[in-house]
Amino acid sequence: MFTFTKVELGVNNLRKRKKWPIYLFSLILAVILIYAGYSFVSSNNDQPLRPTPSANEQSHDNGELTSPTATGTNQPATEQPNASTTPQQTNTPEQEFTQHINQQIQKLSIQQKIGQLLIIGIEDDNAKVSKQTAQLITEQAVGNIILFKRNINSNAQVSSLIQNLKNLPQKGSIPLWISIDQEGGKVNRLPQKFPSAQHWAELDDTEATKLAGQQMGEALSELSIDIDFAPVLDINNNADNPVIGSRAFGSDAESVVKHSMAMLDGLNDYVVTVGKHFPGHGDTNVDSHYSLPVIQKSWDDLERLELIPFREAIKQGVDAIMVGHLYLPQIDEQYPASLSSIIIKQYLREELGFEGVVISDDLVMGGITEHYDIGEAAVLALQAGNTMLIVGHEPKQQQAVIQALVEAVEQGTLEEELIDRNVARILRLKLGKASLGEE
Repeated sequence: MFTFTKVELGVNNLRKRKKWPIYLFSLILAVILIYAGYSFVSSNNDQPLRPTPSANEQSHDNGELTSPTATGTNQPATEQPNASTTPQQTNTPEQEFTQHINQQIQKLSIQQKIGQLLIIGIEDDNAKVSKQTAQLITEQAVGNIILFKRNINSNAQVSSLIQNLKNLPQKGSIPLWISIDQEGGKVNRLPQKFPSAQHWAELDDTEATKLAGQQMGEALSELSIDIDFAPVLDINNNADNPVIGSRAFGSDAESVVKHSMAMLDGLNDYVVTVGKHFPGHGDTNVDSHYSLPVIQKSWDDLERLELIPFREAIKQGVDAIMVGHLYLPQIDEQYPASLSSIIIKQYLREELGFEGVVISDDLVMGGITEHYDIGEAAVLALQAGNTMLIVGHEPKQQQAVIQALVEAVEQGTLEEELIDRNVARILRLKLGKASLGEE
C-alpha cells in the first residue's frame, strides 16, 4: 500500500497545473493548422470556373469578354461570386422584335396610330407629289397609300411618284407602304398587261400560274410597291355575277384552290399578299361598288364551297385577308361582313384561326355609303375586328374618316388598346417584310 505525504501531493498538483497551458496551446495550434490546410485546399479545388465564351459572346479589342445582357447590348462580363449564381438571360430575336415594335408604338400620337390603320387613295397623276398628298402623309400621318389607274401613266412616272412619296418624312423607322389592286385581266393597274385569273384556270398549268405570279410580283417590287390586293379567292359560281367573272380562278373550289395558291406562291416572293373577298363574293348578282349584295347562306353552306379557298390560303400563309361588303343575314342580321364582329372575330379569327392583318374593302363603295355615314362605318369596322381600312376616293370622305376615328379614341368609343393591337399587327408585317423584294 502506497501513501503520499502532503508535500508529495502538493508537488504533483503543481506539475499538473503547469502542464494544462501547454495542452491548451497545442490544441489551439492544431485547430489553426487544420483550418489553414482546409482553406488552402478549397482555394485550389473549389474555385468557380470562368464560363467559356458562347457563340453569341464577343471579345473586344481590349481583350475583355462581353456577354449579351437582357436588353441585347454587350457589357463586360463579371466574375460570379459562386457557381450557383443564375446566369443572365438574353432575349430571343422574337422578343427583341416585339420589344422594338412596342417601343415604336409608344412614340406615336393618337393621330399617328390612326394613320397606320388607313390605306388612302390619292389624286396625283404625275411624278411630283401634290401638296394635298404631302399633307396627308407628313401632317396627318397616313401610313399607307393605294394607287389606282388614275395615278399611273408609265413605269417611269409611277416609279418616280412612289419614290417621292416614300422620301417624305416618316415617324421613326416605320415605312410608308404603297398598295395596289393588280390582279391581271380587267383589274390591271400597271402599264404591262397581265392575263386574267380565268385565263390561267383555263390553261390549267399551275407552274404557269405561279410564274405569272412571280412576274407580276417582280414588276410590282421593281416599282417599290409593297402590297398587292391579290389573289382573288372568290368562286365564280353565279352566272349573273356582275363583278367577279373572269377575276376568279374558276367556278369550282378545286380550280380556284389550285390556281389561287399557285398565284399566291408566286406573288409572295415579292409583295405582301391579300386574299379577297371574305367570306366569298362569287354567288352574288349585285356589285358591291354600287349596292350591298345579299347572300342567303348559312356558315355551313359557305363551308361547303366559298370558304374552301380561304381556309387553304390561311394554311399557306397569306399575309392579309380583305373582307367584302356582303350582307349575310343568316349569319349576322344587323351588319354586313365588313362591319360584322360575328363574321370577323368569331368566324375568321376563331373558327378559321387567321392571325394576320384583316383589311376592309374600300369604305367609299355603295355597299357602305348607301347605308352608313362613312365616319360611323369606319368606327364600326375597327370595332368589328378589321385591322386596316381602305378609303380610296373622295378627299372629303377621307377627312371624315380620319376625324371620326381620332374623336372615337379621344371619347373612349374606340379603346386605345385596340388601336395599339392593330398598329402592332401592322408593324409586325411592315418591319418584318420591309425588304421583301430584295430577299
